[in-house]
Formats: sequence, C-alpha cells, structure tokens
Amino acid sequence: MAINTYWFVNMYTVIMSATNAFSKWLKLELPRIPSPDGKRIGTQPLLTNELQVSWQCHVIQNFYKHGEYTVIAIEANSRYCILMPFVSAPTLEEFERVFFASWYGHFVNYYTQQCNLNQHNIDSMIHSIMNLNPTINWVRNTDMSINGHVSDTEQWVKQMLVDYDLQYLNEEDATGLANHINSLQKRAKKGQSSSKKFIPIDRFIDDGISRFIETKNKSKTQSSMQKNNVVSLEEFRNRLSKI
Repeated sequence: MAINTYWFVNMYTVIMSATNAFSKWLKLELPRIPSPDGKRIGTQPLLTNELQVSWQCHVIQNFYKHGEYTVIAIEANSRYCILMPFVSAPTLEEFERVFFASWYGHFVNYYTQQCNLNQHNIDSMIHSIMNLNPTINWVRNTDMSINGHVSDTEQWVKQMLVDYDLQYLNEEDATGLANHINSLQKRAKKGQSSSKKFIPIDRFIDDGISRFIETKNKSKTQSSMQKNNVVSLEEFRNRLSKI
C-alpha cells in the first residue's frame, strides 16, 4: 500500500514514523524522511513542536512467531508511550482510528482528573479536539534516540506477560502498564553532550494543554470545576464514532 505524503504545510501535522517491523506488518510502502546532508537515511531524528507532533511506531508479537500483537507508540518530546493490543494486523485506517482515540482519550482522562470538569466541559473538549483534523504524514524511519525507549517498553510488555502468565495484553492491561511506564523518570539528550531528566506524563499533559485547549478558554474551563467526572477510553471511542 503506497502512501502519498507532503511536508509541514498545515498548522497541525502528525508525523507517524514506522519502524521496518511496523511497515512490514501493515504492508506499507512508505517514503523516508528527507535527509539534508544525505546521511542517516532512515534514522532521522523526530521533532515535536507547536506545528507538529511526531510518534515512533513499532509492533511486537507477544511470543516468538505466534500470538497476538502489541503496538508501541512513543511521542518524540515527552517519550510518552501508548500500548495498543491487536489480534491481527489492522488496515491503516483502522490503526489510525485506534491510535487517535487512544492518544486523545489518554489526554482527556488526565486533564479531566486534574481539573474535575463537568460533563458539558468534557463533551465540548472532545468535540473541539476531534475538529482539529490534523494532516497525517507516514514515513518509514527509526529515531535512534527514541529506539532505546521502544526497546525498554518492549521488555516491560514481555516481562508482564511472563510474570502474570498472560497470552496477550488486553486493553486494560495495556493501559495500566503504559500508565506505570509513563510515570517513571526518563532521561534524554539535551544538545550534544548533556541530558535531562523528566517524567513523560508531565510533558504529555503540558503538550496536550497547549495543543488542544485554546488559551482563551483555559481560565474559563478550569474555573468550572465541579465533581470528578472522568471519561473512560471506551466511552471516548464510543463518542468518537458518533462525531
């Protein structure tokens, strides 16, 4: 399946960077990220800023050559991971639907827990997020600075399967494990020589607030705090399907 892409022309772009394993799994023929100097082709660094968000996507089979699959998606700046279980390879459209529902659902859950939003605020926020309609650019690329985090996450998945004698991770298992991983301190390079410690979930929430919540509405939304009313990922997906 060939994917036509174009670069950074929209106000909000999502770069989906697929490893070789992920590309093969979904049978995708993807372009490489252009290399300015002709070096590091296929291993270009991914960038997240106010105009775009980049995710590294990888897939593992839960057991060697058999069993169900777990997709690992890690965001470039926060190193926030999303784990998505699949029985078999989906279509690209099906995967994007699951991915965006997971990404948006994770943010909605965290944000509503922090702000204790009422149901009207939650519905308005979900509707606003879904109307963003970002440009999605798929590429075949592995950011080596993120790849170490991908490998660590893969080990977490496989260790959980062994420790709890599981044949697969269901959605609840995957979400619980991802929450644990995202609460652990990470370290990533800052510049050429130094590195910085951070918690992925903190960066993930900060990015979501700046990206999904309009500045002019922040004070109004946060001043409307009422009883805690957290939307579940399943409920979010149900609402997503109706929009």
